[in-house]
Amino acid sequence: MIRRESGSSRILRRDAAREGDRSDRAWHRRSRHLLVLLLLCALVLALGPSAGQGDEVPPLLEAEVPNVTVVFSCTGVTYTYTGFPNAPENTVREAVFLQGHRIAKTKFTFDGPTASNTLPIIVPPEHHYSIDARAMWTRKLANGVRGSRDVPRGGGITCPPAPAFTIQKLQEIAGSGAGFTSSVLSGKVGEAVLYEVIVQNTGNTLMSFSSLSDSHCDAGTIAGGPVGSLAAGASAIYTCAHVLTAADQSAGSYSNTASDIGRPPVGQGSPITHSSNTVLVNVSAPSEPDPPNEPPASPPLHCEIVS
Repeated sequence: MIRRESGSSRILRRDAAREGDRSDRAWHRRSRHLLVLLLLCALVLALGPSAGQGDEVPPLLEAEVPNVTVVFSCTGVTYTYTGFPNAPENTVREAVFLQGHRIAKTKFTFDGPTASNTLPIIVPPEHHYSIDARAMWTRKLANGVRGSRDVPRGGGITCPPAPAFTIQKLQEIAGSGAGFTSSVLSGKVGEAVLYEVIVQNTGNTLMSFSSLSDSHCDAGTIAGGPVGSLAAGASAIYTCAHVLTAADQSAGSYSNTASDIGRPPVGQGSPITHSSNTVLVNVSAPSEPDPPNEPPASPPLHCEIVS
Protein backbone atom coordinates (compact mmCIF):
# COMPACT_ATOMS: atom_id res chain seq x y z
CA MET A 1 0.00 0.00 0.00
CA ILE A 2 1.48 3.29 -1.06
CA ARG A 3 1.08 6.15 1.50
CA ARG A 4 0.84 9.51 -0.03
CA GLU A 5 2.54 12.47 1.64
CA SER A 6 0.16 15.19 2.70
CA GLY A 7 0.53 18.77 1.48
CA SER A 8 1.40 20.11 4.93
CA SER A 9 4.21 17.58 5.31
CA ARG A 10 5.74 18.59 2.01
CA ILE A 11 5.69 22.25 3.05
CA LEU A 12 7.39 21.48 6.37
CA ARG A 13 10.07 19.39 4.69
CA ARG A 14 10.72 22.11 2.12
CA ASP A 15 11.02 24.84 4.81
CA ALA A 16 13.42 22.67 6.80
CA ALA A 17 15.62 22.21 3.75
CA ARG A 18 15.71 25.92 3.08
CA GLU A 19 16.59 26.68 6.72
CA GLY A 20 19.42 24.18 6.53
CA ASP A 21 20.79 25.84 3.39
CA ARG A 22 20.73 29.25 5.11
CA SER A 23 22.55 27.87 8.17
CA ASP A 24 25.21 26.32 5.95
CA ARG A 25 25.81 29.59 4.12
CA ALA A 26 26.05 31.56 7.40
CA TRP A 27 28.53 29.02 8.81
CA HIS A 28 30.72 29.35 5.70
CA ARG A 29 30.70 33.16 5.97
CA ARG A 30 31.75 33.05 9.62
CA SER A 31 34.49 30.59 8.78
CA ARG A 32 35.88 32.83 6.05
CA HIS A 33 35.86 35.89 8.39
CA LEU A 34 37.63 33.91 11.11
CA LEU A 35 40.26 32.69 8.63
CA VAL A 36 40.96 36.27 7.45
CA LEU A 37 41.31 37.47 11.07
CA LEU A 38 43.75 34.66 11.90
CA LEU A 39 45.84 35.49 8.82
CA LEU A 40 46.02 39.18 9.83
CA CYS A 41 47.11 38.30 13.38
CA ALA A 42 49.82 35.99 12.03
CA LEU A 43 51.06 38.75 9.71
CA VAL A 44 51.31 41.30 12.56
CA LEU A 45 53.22 38.84 14.73
CA ALA A 46 55.59 38.07 11.90
CA LEU A 47 56.35 41.70 11.07
CA GLY A 48 56.82 42.77 14.74
CA PRO A 49 57.32 46.41 15.86
CA SER A 50 58.73 47.46 12.50
CA ALA A 51 55.19 47.59 11.15
CA GLY A 52 54.78 50.95 12.92
CA GLN A 53 58.33 52.17 12.30
CA GLY A 54 59.06 51.44 15.98
CA ASP A 55 56.58 54.08 17.25
CA GLU A 56 54.12 53.13 19.95
CA VAL A 57 50.56 54.17 19.31
CA PRO A 58 49.37 56.31 22.25
CA PRO A 59 46.18 55.28 23.97
CA LEU A 60 43.03 57.17 23.11
CA LEU A 61 42.32 59.90 25.66
CA GLU A 62 38.85 60.85 26.76
CA ALA A 63 38.12 64.49 25.78
CA GLU A 64 38.05 66.94 28.71
CA VAL A 65 34.69 68.39 29.66
CA PRO A 66 34.41 71.93 31.08
CA ASN A 67 34.00 71.76 34.84
CA VAL A 68 34.06 74.00 37.91
CA THR A 69 34.90 73.37 41.55
CA VAL A 70 33.92 75.76 44.34
CA VAL A 71 35.40 76.70 47.73
CA PHE A 72 33.27 78.72 50.19
CA SER A 73 34.37 81.18 52.88
CA CYS A 74 32.68 83.93 54.89
CA THR A 75 34.15 86.63 52.63
CA GLY A 76 34.10 85.05 49.17
CA VAL A 77 33.41 82.08 46.90
CA THR A 78 36.32 80.83 44.78
CA TYR A 79 35.51 79.21 41.44
CA THR A 80 38.16 77.08 39.69
CA TYR A 81 37.55 76.19 36.04
CA THR A 82 39.12 73.32 34.07
CA GLY A 83 38.64 71.71 30.67
CA PHE A 84 37.54 74.83 28.81
CA PRO A 85 38.61 75.50 25.19
CA ASN A 86 42.21 76.62 24.78
CA ALA A 87 41.02 79.92 23.32
CA PRO A 88 40.74 83.56 24.40
CA GLU A 89 37.78 85.09 26.20
CA ASN A 90 35.98 82.15 27.75
CA THR A 91 33.20 83.86 29.71
CA VAL A 92 31.11 82.44 32.56
CA ARG A 93 28.34 83.94 34.66
CA GLU A 94 28.73 83.46 38.42
CA ALA A 95 26.18 83.97 41.20
CA VAL A 96 25.97 83.16 44.92
CA PHE A 97 22.68 82.55 46.73
CA LEU A 98 22.10 82.79 50.49
CA GLN A 99 18.85 81.23 51.72
CA GLY A 100 17.71 81.28 48.09
CA HIS A 101 18.37 85.01 47.65
CA ARG A 102 21.12 86.16 45.29
CA ILE A 103 23.74 88.15 47.19
CA ALA A 104 26.47 88.47 44.54
CA LYS A 105 26.93 88.04 40.80
CA THR A 106 29.53 88.76 38.11
CA LYS A 107 30.81 87.84 34.65
CA PHE A 108 34.29 86.32 34.62
CA THR A 109 36.35 86.17 31.40
CA PHE A 110 39.58 84.21 31.03
CA ASP A 111 41.90 82.86 28.33
CA GLY A 112 42.75 79.19 27.95
CA PRO A 113 41.42 76.02 29.57
CA THR A 114 41.91 76.83 33.27
CA ALA A 115 41.34 79.83 35.54
CA SER A 116 40.21 80.83 39.02
CA ASN A 117 38.10 83.69 40.35
CA THR A 118 36.92 84.76 43.81
CA LEU A 119 33.54 86.47 44.05
CA PRO A 120 33.34 88.60 47.24
CA ILE A 121 30.32 88.03 49.48
CA ILE A 122 28.99 89.35 52.79
CA VAL A 123 27.35 86.87 55.17
CA PRO A 124 25.54 88.40 58.18
CA PRO A 125 27.10 87.18 61.44
CA GLU A 126 25.95 84.72 64.05
CA HIS A 127 23.20 83.06 62.00
CA HIS A 128 23.14 79.81 60.01
CA TYR A 129 22.35 80.00 56.29
CA SER A 130 22.10 77.68 53.31
CA ILE A 131 24.45 78.80 50.52
CA ASP A 132 25.06 77.66 46.97
CA ALA A 133 27.24 78.86 44.11
CA ARG A 134 26.15 78.76 40.48
CA ALA A 135 28.09 79.05 37.23
CA MET A 136 26.75 79.03 33.68
CA TRP A 137 28.40 79.26 30.25
CA THR A 138 26.92 79.27 26.74
CA ARG A 139 28.34 78.30 23.36
CA LYS A 140 28.38 81.96 22.35
CA LEU A 141 30.32 83.06 25.45
CA ALA A 142 32.62 80.05 25.91
CA ASN A 143 33.95 79.29 22.43
CA GLY A 144 31.45 76.62 21.47
CA VAL A 145 30.83 74.78 24.76
CA ARG A 146 27.94 75.16 27.14
CA GLY A 147 27.03 73.98 30.61
CA SER A 148 26.12 74.97 34.14
CA ARG A 149 26.81 73.92 37.72
CA ASP A 150 24.87 74.51 40.93
CA VAL A 151 27.12 73.70 43.89
CA PRO A 152 25.53 73.86 47.38
CA ARG A 153 27.71 73.91 50.47
CA GLY A 154 26.77 70.89 52.52
CA GLY A 155 25.83 71.92 56.03
CA GLY A 156 25.39 75.59 55.11
CA ILE A 157 27.50 78.39 56.60
CA THR A 158 27.77 80.35 59.87
CA CYS A 159 30.11 83.37 60.11
CA PRO A 160 31.42 85.31 63.14
CA PRO A 161 31.26 89.12 63.37
CA ALA A 162 34.01 90.76 61.28
CA PRO A 163 33.72 94.57 61.41
CA ALA A 164 35.83 96.50 58.87
CA PHE A 165 35.76 99.69 56.81
CA THR A 166 37.83 101.65 54.30
CA ILE A 167 38.33 105.41 53.91
CA GLN A 168 39.45 107.13 50.70
CA LYS A 169 40.15 110.80 49.94
CA LEU A 170 39.70 112.45 46.52
CA GLN A 171 40.21 116.05 45.38
CA GLU A 172 39.36 118.46 42.56
CA ILE A 173 40.21 122.08 41.77
CA ALA A 174 36.89 123.93 41.91
CA GLY A 175 35.63 124.88 38.45
CA SER A 176 38.14 122.71 36.58
CA GLY A 177 35.55 120.12 35.57
CA ALA A 178 38.25 117.43 35.71
CA GLY A 179 36.43 115.28 38.28
CA PHE A 180 37.59 113.96 41.64
CA THR A 181 40.87 112.07 41.76
CA SER A 182 43.57 110.90 44.15
CA SER A 183 46.30 112.13 41.79
CA VAL A 184 48.55 115.16 42.44
CA LEU A 185 47.01 118.42 41.19
CA SER A 186 48.35 121.90 40.47
CA GLY A 187 46.66 125.00 41.85
CA LYS A 188 47.10 128.71 42.35
CA VAL A 189 46.61 131.04 45.29
CA GLY A 190 42.94 131.87 45.66
CA GLU A 191 41.68 128.67 44.02
CA ALA A 192 39.52 126.33 46.09
CA VAL A 193 40.36 122.63 46.46
CA LEU A 194 37.24 120.49 46.90
CA TYR A 195 37.52 117.18 48.78
CA GLU A 196 35.46 114.00 48.96
CA VAL A 197 36.08 111.49 51.76
CA ILE A 198 34.40 108.11 51.11
CA VAL A 199 33.85 105.65 53.97
CA GLN A 200 32.64 102.14 53.10
CA ASN A 201 31.54 99.39 55.48
CA THR A 202 33.43 96.34 54.17
CA GLY A 203 32.63 94.08 57.15
CA ASN A 204 29.54 92.00 57.90
CA THR A 205 28.18 94.07 60.81
CA LEU A 206 26.52 97.45 61.08
CA MET A 207 29.01 100.32 61.49
CA SER A 208 28.47 103.79 62.98
CA PHE A 209 30.99 106.61 62.49
CA SER A 210 32.17 109.55 64.53
CA SER A 211 32.58 113.03 63.07
CA LEU A 212 35.25 113.18 60.38
CA SER A 213 38.65 114.39 61.56
CA ASP A 214 40.34 116.57 58.90
CA SER A 215 42.37 119.53 60.13
CA HIS A 216 43.32 120.62 56.60
CA CYS A 217 39.75 121.34 55.59
CA ASP A 218 38.76 124.97 56.17
CA ALA A 219 36.59 125.58 59.22
CA GLY A 220 32.89 125.12 58.63
CA THR A 221 33.25 123.28 55.30
CA ILE A 222 32.90 119.66 56.47
CA ALA A 223 29.48 118.24 55.51
CA GLY A 224 27.79 114.97 54.59
CA GLY A 225 28.74 111.57 55.93
CA PRO A 226 26.52 108.68 56.99
CA VAL A 227 23.13 109.24 58.56
CA GLY A 228 22.88 106.63 61.29
CA SER A 229 24.68 103.29 60.98
CA LEU A 230 26.03 102.02 57.65
CA ALA A 231 24.84 98.58 56.60
CA ALA A 232 27.37 95.99 55.46
CA GLY A 233 28.59 96.92 51.98
CA ALA A 234 27.17 100.46 52.11
CA SER A 235 29.16 103.69 51.78
CA ALA A 236 28.81 107.41 52.53
CA ILE A 237 30.62 110.58 51.42
CA TYR A 238 31.89 113.53 53.45
CA THR A 239 32.77 116.78 51.65
CA CYS A 240 34.96 119.75 52.59
CA ALA A 241 37.13 122.43 50.96
CA HIS A 242 40.27 124.56 51.32
CA VAL A 243 41.20 127.81 49.59
CA LEU A 244 44.89 127.91 48.63
CA THR A 245 46.83 130.69 50.36
CA ALA A 246 50.12 132.52 50.02
CA ALA A 247 51.45 130.33 52.84
CA ASP A 248 50.63 127.23 50.76
CA GLN A 249 52.49 128.84 47.88
CA SER A 250 55.53 129.48 50.05
CA ALA A 251 55.47 125.82 51.15
CA GLY A 252 55.17 124.77 47.50
CA SER A 253 52.29 122.36 48.08
CA TYR A 254 49.28 121.52 50.25
CA SER A 255 48.56 117.98 51.47
CA ASN A 256 45.49 116.57 53.15
CA THR A 257 44.66 113.37 55.02
CA ALA A 258 41.44 112.47 56.84
CA SER A 259 40.66 109.93 59.56
CA ASP A 260 37.52 108.43 61.07
CA ILE A 261 36.44 105.94 63.76
CA GLY A 262 34.01 103.11 62.99
CA ARG A 263 32.09 101.39 65.76
CA PRO A 264 30.29 98.04 65.35
CA PRO A 265 27.31 97.10 67.57
CA VAL A 266 28.06 96.17 71.17
CA GLY A 267 29.36 92.63 71.43
CA GLN A 268 30.39 92.42 67.75
CA GLY A 269 33.85 93.97 67.94
CA SER A 270 35.92 96.94 69.07
CA PRO A 271 36.06 100.44 67.52
CA ILE A 272 38.35 100.78 64.49
CA THR A 273 40.34 103.90 63.49
CA HIS A 274 41.54 104.35 59.92
CA SER A 275 43.32 107.17 58.08
CA SER A 276 42.77 107.89 54.42
CA ASN A 277 45.31 108.20 51.64
CA THR A 278 47.06 111.59 51.39
CA VAL A 279 46.25 113.89 48.48
CA LEU A 280 48.56 116.69 47.32
CA VAL A 281 48.20 119.98 45.43
CA ASN A 282 51.30 121.72 44.11
CA VAL A 283 50.87 125.49 44.49
CA SER A 284 52.72 127.44 41.81
CA ALA A 285 54.09 130.98 42.17
CA PRO A 286 52.37 133.66 40.10
CA SER A 287 53.98 133.97 36.71
CA GLU A 288 55.72 137.19 35.65
CA PRO A 289 53.95 139.16 32.90
CA ASP A 290 55.38 138.63 29.44
CA PRO A 291 57.54 141.51 28.12
CA PRO A 292 55.90 143.59 25.40
CA ASN A 293 56.67 142.65 21.82
CA GLU A 294 57.20 146.29 20.74
CA PRO A 295 59.14 149.05 22.51
CA PRO A 296 56.95 151.64 24.20
CA ALA A 297 56.09 154.70 22.10
CA SER A 298 58.15 157.86 22.68
CA PRO A 299 56.28 160.73 24.32
CA PRO A 300 55.22 163.49 21.90
CA LEU A 301 57.58 166.51 21.51
CA HIS A 302 56.31 169.94 22.49
CA CYS A 303 57.99 172.97 21.01
CA GLU A 304 57.70 176.37 22.58
CA ILE A 305 59.03 179.64 21.02
CA VAL A 306 60.29 182.22 23.45
CA SER A 307 60.48 185.81 22.18
